Amino acid sequence: MASADRLEAALKRAIDAGALDIWVDLTATEFMDSTGLNLLLALQRRLHELNRQLAIICPGGVIRRTFEVARLDTHLPLFAARSEAQRRR
Repeated sequence: MASADRLEAALKRAIDAGALDIWVDLTATEFMDSTGLNLLLALQRRLHELNRQLAIICPGGVIRRTFEVARLDTHLPLFAARSEAQRRR
């Protein structure tokens, strides 16, 4: 929640600048609540409307489990590592 506003602003700047792919790397993230999950869901919808791509780098651990518990692991493009995301793009 504490960094959601900063993340949202950074993502908006990237979209406004015309980025075709947005990669969100959560590797160093230690906590995420529903605020972060909702932000990423909204981002996915927005990018879909703009015909752009999202990749969320999220290795196994607490944050990945958060997506799984919320059943968002099948709705959002999660990748265990940047290399995995690169191969699937």
